[in-house]
Amino acid sequence: DFANIPNDWSDGQRWDGTETEGSDSIEKRLRIVDLPDVRACANTEIEYLIPPIVPKGAVVALTGDSASGKSSLATAWARDIEGPVLFLDRENPLCVIADRLDRLGFPDSPRLRFWGGWCDQEAPMPDAPAVVEWLKTCGSGPLIIVDSLSAFHGGDQNSAGEMRTFMDRCRQIANLGATVVIVHHDGKSETAKDYRGSSDFKAAIDCGFHVTNFGNDGLLDKMVMRPFKMRMGSCGELVYFYADGRFVRGDAAETQQTVSEQLTALLRLNPGVTAKAFEDLANDRGLGRNRARSFLGDGITSKGVRYKPAANGGKRYFLAGTEAQSEF
Repeated sequence: DFANIPNDWSDGQRWDGTETEGSDSIEKRLRIVDLPDVRACANTEIEYLIPPIVPKGAVVALTGDSASGKSSLATAWARDIEGPVLFLDRENPLCVIADRLDRLGFPDSPRLRFWGGWCDQEAPMPDAPAVVEWLKTCGSGPLIIVDSLSAFHGGDQNSAGEMRTFMDRCRQIANLGATVVIVHHDGKSETAKDYRGSSDFKAAIDCGFHVTNFGNDGLLDKMVMRPFKMRMGSCGELVYFYADGRFVRGDAAETQQTVSEQLTALLRLNPGVTAKAFEDLANDRGLGRNRARSFLGDGITSKGVRYKPAANGGKRYFLAGTEAQSEF
């Protein structure tokens, strides 16, 4: 009987925003009828700090293994934009930061603020009052780099609730106009290579890129930045060459790796992988199952690839020389 449904749905408000009897606090609350039309709001079009990869006002993730160049790439982005930049760093000592800035040719300036472990207080959470206060002084939307998620998170990264709580902090300052870049590690399991921890991390970001460095001995050289989420705009895989502090984006036709190079990199990133899983990974990247199967077979013959027996009677594959460093 609809006649018996009360019309004071919530705290003295009807669905149409009119007051009901006894309501004396309605003017202090946002009413449904007062919500603006979407297209009446500002900034409805996608704008970029770094086209086509870093949209303004977005939460962007850079993930990858240690020494993959994530922090250097984020610093280069900060150097190349015109607006204010804030680094919140709980990961690196002062000497590493100074060397990186020198190497990338990023001088001290009023637009650069760096809150690291050498300051009197530890770098605060992204939505801390000091950060919000600084945001309000910026004439244009600033860039805030959080390095790294693991250093700031401090809890169980596999917990969806804890991960969402931290990511909400980043979203809050993005809603205030900042562009947030989060540096994070990749995962180790075969089903979560792009990032470490709960899937709520991926759910909470706008754009995510996995970074792979193909330089020897951890030195930056050829870097591949592969998108694994694009909520804003679109972007394919990007290749960068690093030299003398510069990241030069390579033309895809000139910088495309050979299939053998890509399969070698894939096995390096997935030590102890089974043949079936390796073929699936290769197929997902457009390299083909047959090529992956031949790569493993030829690698065993040339001793560039080795394997160890698996518990179920199968085999787990490694690049030669890396199997001793891997556990499974």
